[in-house]
Amino acid sequence: MESKTKTGLLLLMIYVLISLVSGIVAYSLFYSVDLTTGETTGASILASLVSVIPILILAFVGGLIGFIGAIFMLLGRKEFGEKHQKFIFYALLVFVVAIVVMIITTIVVAFFTYSYVSNLIPGDSINDTNFMSSTVLIIIVIIGLISVILSNLIWVFGLYQLENNTGRICLVLYYILSIAVSLILYVYIALSGSVPSTGIGSSSYSQWVGMTGFISLLASILPNIFLFVSIYIPYQRISSGELVPIPPMESSAAPSRMCPNCGRSIPFDATTCPYCGKRFEDFL
Repeated sequence: MESKTKTGLLLLMIYVLISLVSGIVAYSLFYSVDLTTGETTGASILASLVSVIPILILAFVGGLIGFIGAIFMLLGRKEFGEKHQKFIFYALLVFVVAIVVMIITTIVVAFFTYSYVSNLIPGDSINDTNFMSSTVLIIIVIIGLISVILSNLIWVFGLYQLENNTGRICLVLYYILSIAVSLILYVYIALSGSVPSTGIGSSSYSQWVGMTGFISLLASILPNIFLFVSIYIPYQRISSGELVPIPPMESSAAPSRMCPNCGRSIPFDATTCPYCGKRFEDFL
């Protein structure tokens, strides 16, 4: 019997690998752009937009594969017992809450961005003043951390009951690392929120961009390594037969009895045998 959970785990491993590659590619393209000249011509903007196309393609393909993998995990939620089924339900519930938080985050960022742009004095530019106040940055940091905590909790719920001791340790390390690195990134951006206003091409701006890119790279690679191992372990346990899916139960749980004519099992309240066609009153 082919396990839907096993198929889902395989697709999720591919998704994590694509995420790792996307992070490295994004970091490479990030540093291929010359930030020292401060030029923002139409050609440079177009070149920057074109350079992110591979990242967008990788992100789309990876996201699609991950989504299909999650669907298989949901379909196979009954394969490994009631506890695993409950944990998959918890993961689905957290996913819904995370989507709501992401929508709220988008609305908050869009609102404050619009408010800032609409209040610009004619002649000002984004480089002439802080893009966002410290209060707004703190709000974004808090909401961002809540989003990270919830989204990574989905993995914990979805995989925990399938893990052995090593897998559970890797899963916990993934969760802690993902939150820790995200916290460092958000706090760094919040504390250095005024740096981008120094202007593209300045030394402080280049340092800010470099550190932000480096922390983002760590956030993409380190947690995902432990996540990949956490997915691989239950996949290997299923492949080796250590974890065996529970066979589906009979569609009817109603009591049955034997047909007195052909001896086959038939529904308890049947008046005619579906196999030999004999009516039971003939045997009374």
